[in-house]
Amino acid sequence: MLCNLLDAAGLKPKVCADLLGIDHKIFHEWIMGQRPIPGFIVPELSSVLGVPPHAITSTKAVSSGSPENAPAVWFKFREADKLTDDDREVVVLIRKLGYFIDQLEEITQIKRISWTVLFETIRNGRDKQASFRDQGRTAARTFRSICQLGHAMEGLGGVIKGSGDQIRGSLRSLGILVIEGPIQKSELEGCSFHVGPPGGERPCIFANTYKETWFRRNMVLMHELAHAIFDIEDEAASLDFKGEEELRRSEEHRAEAFAQQALVPKEVLNHIAQTKGLRWEALTACGIAALVANAQVEPKVVLRAAQEAGFITADLASRYLQVQIHGELKSLTERALSTKEYFDRKGPDAAALWSPELRTTTIPARALRLPVPYVKRVLELVREERITDRKAMEFLMIDEHAFRRRFGRMLEEVVA
Repeated sequence: MLCNLLDAAGLKPKVCADLLGIDHKIFHEWIMGQRPIPGFIVPELSSVLGVPPHAITSTKAVSSGSPENAPAVWFKFREADKLTDDDREVVVLIRKLGYFIDQLEEITQIKRISWTVLFETIRNGRDKQASFRDQGRTAARTFRSICQLGHAMEGLGGVIKGSGDQIRGSLRSLGILVIEGPIQKSELEGCSFHVGPPGGERPCIFANTYKETWFRRNMVLMHELAHAIFDIEDEAASLDFKGEEELRRSEEHRAEAFAQQALVPKEVLNHIAQTKGLRWEALTACGIAALVANAQVEPKVVLRAAQEAGFITADLASRYLQVQIHGELKSLTERALSTKEYFDRKGPDAAALWSPELRTTTIPARALRLPVPYVKRVLELVREERITDRKAMEFLMIDEHAFRRRFGRMLEEVVA
C-alpha cells in the first residue's frame, strides 16, 4: 500500500506530492485508499519508489514506519545520519528523471545498455585477492581502454588534456545517468544508485556542485562510478560526504584509486610535463596550474599521482600543494571560472542550453539541474514532432510559461 511504502521509506507525503507534481488532496486520497491510483501514474511511482507496480496498488500493508520494510535504496537513504531532507528530495527527482529517460528511449527505440558490458568486463577481470587499490587501478585501465580515453592526451594546437571533458559523454553514451547540481544544505559530495523502472534499472552517479570545482567533480564522478561498478549491487546505494578525507572502508580505497587512475595515470602526467617543458623538481605556480588545467583534476590529486609515479618526493608534493595557483589557472582554462565569470567572458550570446537557469526544473518544489544532452534530446523530439509540447514540459519538469520563455523562439525558428 502506498501509505506504508512512503512511511517505511521515510518520505513525507506532502513533499513527495510536490516533487511529483501531484495535487495534495488527490495524493492524500490515494494514500488513504479513498481514491484508486490511476494506472498511468503507477509506473512512475514504481520507478521513483523502487518497487514493482503491483506493490503500489496492493491493499496489503507492510509494517508502518519500519525502515527494514522500505525498498532497498530508500532504506539506505533513510538510515544515513548525515543525509538531509534536501538530499532525499533531490534523490526523488533524480529517480523521476530516470523514469523519463527510460520513456525517451522507448520513444526513440534506442536503448543504451552498453554499461552492462563495461561493468561485467571489469568485474570478471578483477583479482579478488589483490589489494583494493590494485583492483581499482586495474579496473580503471580497463575503463580507459573500453571508453578509448587514452587519445584524450592528443589535444589540438598543442593543448594536452586529460579525460575530464570526455567522461560525461562517454558515460552517458553507455547509458549511465550522470547528474551534477547544487544542494546547498548538504554534506553530501556524491552518491551512486540505480534508477529506472523495475527490470530496466540503470546506474546513476551524482556529484554535488555546491562550492565544488570542476576539477574536484571529475574525481567525485569517477569515484562514484567505481562504487556503481563494484558496490551498489549489494548495497543499493553508495554515499560519500564532504570532509571525509580519511578513507575508512576498503571500498573507498578502491574507488579513490580507480578515480585517480582513470583521470590522471602516469602516462598522462608524463605526457603533459614533456609537452609543456615542465621540470618536476622545480615546478612554479604556472607549471602546477598547467598540470591541473590539462590533467583536469584538482591540485592534490595531480601531486599525489605525481608522487606515486615517482616524479616528485613527498616533501615536494607537500610544498607544491601550498602554492597558490588560482589566478594562473583562470588564465589557462575556462573550467576554473565561476558561472558568472564564464558568461561574462562569453557574453550574452553564449549557448543558451549551457545556462544552469535554462536547465533547471520549475514544477517540483525542489529544483533539479537537468543534463544538457537530455534537454537537447527532448527539444529535438519536439522539432521532429515525435512528442508534443506538453510531453516535453513533462520531461523537462517545467511549466508552460517557462517552456515558452526558454525555448519558444528556438522552436519557432526551426519551424520557420
